[in-house]
Amino acid sequence: MNHPLFRVLSFLIILLGLLPAAIRADGEPASAASKPGTILFLGDSISVGVGAGEPGKRYSTLVTNFLNQGEKKIEEVNVAISGSTLVDQLWPAPKSSGYPYVLEKALALKPDIFVIQHGTNDNAVGASIGEFLWSYRQTVRAVKEKLPQTKIVCMTICPSWGITNATEEWLNQVNIGIQEIAALENTLLAHTHFRLQNRRDLFPDGIHPNDEGHRIMAESVIDALQEDNVKSKDTFDFICQGTGQYRICGTVFDIKTRDSAPTDGWVCFRNMQKGGFTYLSDYLIEITTPFLWYDKDVVINTIPKDLANGNLQGRRDPYRGCGNFSLPPTGGREVIVEIGW
Repeated sequence: MNHPLFRVLSFLIILLGLLPAAIRADGEPASAASKPGTILFLGDSISVGVGAGEPGKRYSTLVTNFLNQGEKKIEEVNVAISGSTLVDQLWPAPKSSGYPYVLEKALALKPDIFVIQHGTNDNAVGASIGEFLWSYRQTVRAVKEKLPQTKIVCMTICPSWGITNATEEWLNQVNIGIQEIAALENTLLAHTHFRLQNRRDLFPDGIHPNDEGHRIMAESVIDALQEDNVKSKDTFDFICQGTGQYRICGTVFDIKTRDSAPTDGWVCFRNMQKGGFTYLSDYLIEITTPFLWYDKDVVINTIPKDLANGNLQGRRDPYRGCGNFSLPPTGGREVIVEIGW
């Protein structure tokens, strides 16, 4: 057709095809507008928000609101199920476990941040330490494999009181295991349990945190995201309650009791690495580092200087290349340890 009107319409169609679809107020094409990202929470009733006075006060929503700071940059996706376990216990309902059933749904949503909060119910139903940690690590590995660009936050498990079959020893060992998984799988780590240590007052029913408890949980996740300190086997954290001998990332921590030490005291190491670390301890600690960490004799220097006269001589095992250090209690202070050789 050669009608003038068709020639005009054809020209307009070509012209419109060359123009941007729309222009935003800031001058960017609308098609280039950044779509809000997503932060996903995989967990149990605590992530659902049980214990919080209202949905807006649960920790997951507090984290999301903080990240947005008045501008919607990220959306909350909460796939938590009350009563669910991480391991496949099929309790309280079939196919409600975090691994593998809910995980499959979560991966399909392709979140930008993936937060894992699980363990309270696994402790209650009698999941073994090995079974739980295997499921936890498989969960992390599945996210890394399917969504390699997604940022993962591993949360240590909240304390709880009065749960039938639950044990403090299980909780302590599993939380150490979660810290090691974060290191071995290179994820972020939220020290939720440590933040809520000995705060029975924040758990009215002994299981679910109240508004203040949820706020503290949110702080632990926010700090992990802001610090953006990805853990590794060469730079890891170790936090535990009470005395005993533990191994994480090849380092042995022998935590020794003393008459004046509290039975529920804490040991907290941050960024443990060859060149030093920060620690807080109620106990005397003997440390044996991994083999071949040091090829020369080592010297410890502390900040503040008055801790054990400022200089603690570490010993290097000449055959195994590991360091042996003895660290005193810190008296409630956080101490920086510098290791030279």
